[in-house]
Amino acid sequence: MDAFNLYNEVKQEYNDLFPNRKVMLVIFHLYQRIQNKELEITFTEDDILNSIRYVRQSEIKTEQTEQFNQIIRSLQKFFLWRDVNKGFYSFRPYAEQLCSEIATVLSDTFNPTEIEGDFKFIQNQLEIEPFEMWYQYTFDGYRRKVSAQTSVLDRKVTKAIAEFRTEINQNDDYNIFSLKNIIDILTGLGIQTRELNIAFQSSRHIEDWMINFQKEEKGITYFKEITDVIKYFRGTRNKLQIIGRKIDGIKPKLDEFINNVNQHDFYRKFKLLLKYTLNNAQLNKGEDVCLPSNIPNECILPDKLQKFLIIKETWNPEQKISQRSVKIIVPTTNNEASLDELKRCNKQTSMFKRVKQYLDELEHELSISKEVDFSMYFFNIMEKEHGDVNVAVRYASHAMEKYFKSKIYQVEIRKEKISYPTYPTIAIWKTTIYKRI
Repeated sequence: MDAFNLYNEVKQEYNDLFPNRKVMLVIFHLYQRIQNKELEITFTEDDILNSIRYVRQSEIKTEQTEQFNQIIRSLQKFFLWRDVNKGFYSFRPYAEQLCSEIATVLSDTFNPTEIEGDFKFIQNQLEIEPFEMWYQYTFDGYRRKVSAQTSVLDRKVTKAIAEFRTEINQNDDYNIFSLKNIIDILTGLGIQTRELNIAFQSSRHIEDWMINFQKEEKGITYFKEITDVIKYFRGTRNKLQIIGRKIDGIKPKLDEFINNVNQHDFYRKFKLLLKYTLNNAQLNKGEDVCLPSNIPNECILPDKLQKFLIIKETWNPEQKISQRSVKIIVPTTNNEASLDELKRCNKQTSMFKRVKQYLDELEHELSISKEVDFSMYFFNIMEKEHGDVNVAVRYASHAMEKYFKSKIYQVEIRKEKISYPTYPTIAIWKTTIYKRI
C-alpha cells in the first residue's frame, strides 16, 4: 500500500474540502442556526435552501433551483450526511469540527489566573503520574489550550492596532473617544501580558524537573519528549515577550498621536466655530456686529479658576517654594529575591557559555577524527565540571538534538551501559557520533 501523501490528496479534493466563500457561509449559517436551537441536529433540504437564500439574498433575482441543488450535492461529499429514506440531512464530523474550531478561535478569550492554575495542576500531576501518561494526556491537552490563548492575546493586540489605524484614516471624522478607548484596550492587554508572563515563570520549575529527569536512567528513553516540553515552554515565553515588546513599542507612539490629535481637534473645532460665527453674525442698524441668535451673549467662565504662584521681587532663589509636592509612590521590592534571581541568571549564563565551548570542542574533534565516543566525552565534561551533572546533561541534550538532525553526522546508540569509576551512580548508553559516508 502506498504511503499517504497529504499534498496529493488535498490537491485532488481541494475544491470540495474548501468551497468558495458563499458556499462555506451556507455551512456556517446552518451551524449557527443549530447552535441557536432554530434547527435540530437533523434538518431538511428546505432548511438548506433557506440558508442559501439568506447568504445570497443580495444577488438572487429568481429561484435558481438547479444551481441550489448542485450546491447541496457538492456539500454531501465532506460536509453533509443525507438520509435517503427519510430525506433528512446532518453535519459530517469534518463540518462540525471545522465550524467548532473556527468558533473557538474567533470567540475565545484568555484568563491569566486560569493559566496560572493550570500550571500548578500540570506541575502537581508531573510528580504523581508516569512521565509517558503525563506527556500524552496532561501536557498535550494543556499545550493546545495555552497556545490558543497566547494566539488570542496576539490577535487582540493586532486588532486594536488595526482599529486605531482605521480610525485615524477617517480624516476629520475620527472619534477622539474611540481612539482613547483603543489606547485603554492596549494598556489592558499590556497588563494581561505581564500577568501571563508572571504565570509562566513557574514553567521554569517544570524545566528543572525535566533536566533532573534526564539524569535518571529511564530519562534517556524519553529524550525526544523531554526536549519537546522544554522547547515548548521556552518558545511560549518568547512569544509573550514579543507580544509585550509589540505593545510597549507602539503605545508611546499612540499616546503621542493622541496628544497631537487633541491639539488638532481643538483647532479644528475652533475654526468651525469661528467660521460659523462669522457666516451667521448679524449686523445691527448701528453697525454693531452681534453673535448669531443661537449663541448666548454672555461671558463663560471656567468652573475652577487657575491658581498661580506669586513670586515677590524680594524672593531669595535659595528659598524653597511652599507648594505641596506630588506624592511619589515607590514600588516595594524584595531585595533578597531580586539578588537570588540575579545570581541564578548569572550562574545560568555562565553554564550556557561553558556548554557552547564544549560543543565547539566536540565539533572540532569530529572534523579531525570523523568518529567520537560520546559516552566518554560525557564523563570528561563531568570531570571538568567537578561532578556538576546539570552541565553535562545540557551538553548532551544540545549535542543529541544537533547531530540527530544532521545530514553530515549520524548518532548510534547501543543499549550498553557505560559508567565511570569517579561517578559510579551515573550511567549512560553507549553512544557514538560519526561522519556519514
